[in-house]
Amino acid sequence: MGLNIEIKARCKNHKALEEVMQKMNFPFEGAEHQTDTFFNVPNGRLKLREYNNKSAVLIPYIRPDVSTPRNSDYVLLDVKDPNQTIDILENMFGLRLVVEKSRKIYMYDNIRVHLDRIEDLGDFIELEGVITNPSQREETLQKIELLMNLFEINDDDIILNAYVDMLEKMKLGKNEL
Repeated sequence: MGLNIEIKARCKNHKALEEVMQKMNFPFEGAEHQTDTFFNVPNGRLKLREYNNKSAVLIPYIRPDVSTPRNSDYVLLDVKDPNQTIDILENMFGLRLVVEKSRKIYMYDNIRVHLDRIEDLGDFIELEGVITNPSQREETLQKIELLMNLFEINDDDIILNAYVDMLEKMKLGKNEL
């Protein structure tokens, strides 16, 4: 099982953040389009992520909705036939929602910096610290807090929920984003 520490926040200016990262020589890992198909599950979240319509992984994960850097327990399972997998999971659990996302990825040590543009929601930044050894947890948390300060991420900017939750609320007419 994988473990991340992550934080997600609204972003007013992707370009300004990219300039900061370029000045600090953060490696650019690439840009991609992701389609996340979410399914109804009783606990956690289950999504099938398609990358640039070329490859796909099934990602079951558990993450609390809190305003501080939070643990995310997950598994990445390669999927050979996304359409068949979506069909069977939809029949088993029901389709929850599809999230379309454009993502630019930068790195800072073991922290992935995602600049996300979510269809119908806007622009966000996600800091995702990948933990491969439990002894990394505290150091990773410190790096995330350092980046939050560097990028001027305030408590008011932090998003508690997943993008799918935000889109659901929007579609239901609840403007609690």
